[in-house]
Amino acid sequence: MATNKQKIELNFTDEDDFHFKHPLRAFIISSTDHYTIYNDDLSIRATGKTPKEAAENIKDQFMTLANDVFYKSQYTSLSERERKKLNIIKSICDII
Repeated sequence: MATNKQKIELNFTDEDDFHFKHPLRAFIISSTDHYTIYNDDLSIRATGKTPKEAAENIKDQFMTLANDVFYKSQYTSLSERERKKLNIIKSICDII
């Protein structure tokens, strides 16, 4: 099975409490039957039958992670890895 890996930038549209100011940099891998988008720094990965479906799935994962890390940061101290993720998230979007 052949795969093709490329760098991509995903421009997300604003939703509810999220205002996106910069694209999410990630990689996309295409195979014969699906697409996988991932960002190793944030430890998120999503698949879909089309690139659009994979992008929608990674956006959902990004928003879930952002909510979790952002709200955790308000109540407890974060680990070094979590602080790195929070900084990346804050560079991509504002959470209202």
